[in-house]
Amino acid sequence: MIEVDAVSKAFAGRPAVQDLSLTVRRGEVYGLLGHNGAGKSTTLGMMLGQVFPDAGRVVLNGADVLRRRRAALSGVGAIFESPCFYDYLTGRRNLRIFAHYSKRVAESRLDEVVEQVGLAGRIDDPVGTYSHGMRQRLALGQALLHRPEMLILDEPTDGLDPQGIAEFRGTIRRLNQDQGMTILFSSHLLSEVEQVCDRVAVLHQGRRVFEGEWDAVNTGAAELDLEVDRRDEALVRLREAGLIHETHDPSRPNRVVLSKAADPAAVNRCLVESGFAVHRLDPVRPTLEAFYMRTVGVSSEGIGPQQDQRVAQEGGAPC
Repeated sequence: MIEVDAVSKAFAGRPAVQDLSLTVRRGEVYGLLGHNGAGKSTTLGMMLGQVFPDAGRVVLNGADVLRRRRAALSGVGAIFESPCFYDYLTGRRNLRIFAHYSKRVAESRLDEVVEQVGLAGRIDDPVGTYSHGMRQRLALGQALLHRPEMLILDEPTDGLDPQGIAEFRGTIRRLNQDQGMTILFSSHLLSEVEQVCDRVAVLHQGRRVFEGEWDAVNTGAAELDLEVDRRDEALVRLREAGLIHETHDPSRPNRVVLSKAADPAAVNRCLVESGFAVHRLDPVRPTLEAFYMRTVGVSSEGIGPQQDQRVAQEGGAPC
């Protein structure tokens, strides 16, 4: 469905994406993760023809996005950057305008989409009265109007409250499971990717540092619950040996995150050989956050809702 082949993009001489390759398979939910400025929005912009790559190519449904843009994007629905609507018009009127441009959307389809995204009770109110979550639902409705085979969503849950996130997640699951829709989205909410995605890719400084199935991520031990005498000294020794990352979680004082090349046996061996008494060392089922820390080598604190700042300089959606 989507092939990103060795694409690169720089803005004012600064690389935003470097030699990036990704593959999104038909019928899967695919998550794109990374710190702010990692290249997520730039990557999605190149997929949608909003940003032109300096090198490489993007192919959607067998068509090169730059050479055959209409064919490549005809089966794609998208939410990219901040969706724009006419605030003084109703939600229904906004959808009608977009349906008119599509030229193949019946009025009955509008009603289907409104029900699908949960806006039936407010669709005839001015969009200016909508909450952020309702605007996101309307944006999703717009993306679904022409019955796309694929959705590309840039931070779709950004700014939503917990209820809105749960509702959006449910909609994504239904679209994928009931209609077989292929869905690619970026998110700063690791828990959302963990709960919804079949496969994930991690971007760091414009490069892909991981691509694979979440089931593969979710095996082995990425964290340990560790009780050891002279704890502070023991942690210093483990960090010097390159076996753990720094952790700052007061709610889990005994939790440590393993480095990429480490395993529980190596931690135990290092501590015992260094003269520390190990009272407990329990492997913990890994979280996506722990996996991210191991893969990138830094904490996930920098993952936030902001989009790539470079995208605003070139190729952004008009508003």
